[in-house]
Amino acid sequence: MPAPQLSTSGDYVTSHVCEDLYRQTPVSSAVILFVVAIFWLALKDQSDLAALNIWAATLTGSVAVRYSIWYQRRRSPQRFGDQGWMRLFSASSVMVGASWSLMFLSVSDWSNLAALAAPWMLMLGVLSAASVALGPHIPTFILYSAPPVFISGCIMLFRSIDSLGWLLVAYWAYYLILLGLTRTTNRTYLARLALAAENQSLLDALQAQASGQEEVIATRTAELRKTNRDLAEQMSRREELERIALEDLALLGSVINATSDLIYYKDYARSDGCYLGCNNAYAEFLGRTPEDIVGKTDEDFFDTEEADIRRESEKSVLKDGSKVVERWIDHPSGSRRLLSARLMRLRRPGEGSRHGEHRPGHHRTQKSRRNSPVPTALPGTPGPSRRPDGPTQSPLPHR
Repeated sequence: MPAPQLSTSGDYVTSHVCEDLYRQTPVSSAVILFVVAIFWLALKDQSDLAALNIWAATLTGSVAVRYSIWYQRRRSPQRFGDQGWMRLFSASSVMVGASWSLMFLSVSDWSNLAALAAPWMLMLGVLSAASVALGPHIPTFILYSAPPVFISGCIMLFRSIDSLGWLLVAYWAYYLILLGLTRTTNRTYLARLALAAENQSLLDALQAQASGQEEVIATRTAELRKTNRDLAEQMSRREELERIALEDLALLGSVINATSDLIYYKDYARSDGCYLGCNNAYAEFLGRTPEDIVGKTDEDFFDTEEADIRRESEKSVLKDGSKVVERWIDHPSGSRRLLSARLMRLRRPGEGSRHGEHRPGHHRTQKSRRNSPVPTALPGTPGPSRRPDGPTQSPLPHR
């Protein structure tokens, strides 16, 4: 039966001593019964048969009592606890030890040393075997071995045989030497158990620490997995949003490039009218590609006066929100063009400040004359048509 888990070194030692005592009970009981049978058969014709039967019956009954205690402990180990079971084992050991000494009552001729040899050698063997089997617990060994030594000694003293005096002294001297050896063996056994108890305590501490670390690792692993899942979901959503944004951007580019209106947009939040983009119609109007226009200003395409006029007109949109512009301009190609446009203020998503300017417009061309004034509206020249009661309408693009 495995030893229970213990919290102190003393409990650990007591439990193992009790376990070792009870572990050898079935084997020792079987050996005792076997020895009883052998000696009964060997001595029944040479000894007092009645006394021999009493010895055999008493020893067999004592062994049966101790075996029944072992069986009860096996069935209900928590019934008495280690200390209670050890007391029961010690009491049964007293019965078994006392029963051994009754064998000397079966000796019929005490003057015959040959007749005494059998019980004498048997007692020496029993004491030697008890030193090994009961060595883990000195009190139990003494309770087992002292009764046969004392009772057998008293029996020999009562016989008043001189030759038995030296034999009795040798018998007791052997017992004292055996008791000293058993004590030494017991100390070694207890020291080994104490070391095992310390190792078990360290092992329990390491297991508790490892268990705590495993819990921490499991918790952190779960957190990391959750974080990885969240990151994966965020990346998936971001990729989806980027895909949608790219599709929307491509669709918007297709829309603004499909119209003949001049569309461009500038940044007045972080620069002084830097082009952010335009459609193909506006790039063609300037005679450039959209890539050449991005990042530049009006000074790169118009003269200083025209660039200032355009900038002031566009900045006013940042205050008013929208504005309709109709005027003649000198184009970099040398032509003179009438520009009809609506300027609108744009905002970035999530931004409250004014950001830029967007201009859809149309233009008409007139050959430029050098040194001629550039009016904002010339009477008699092609310009935007008007309804009597409606807003200004831009003409269709015409070059």
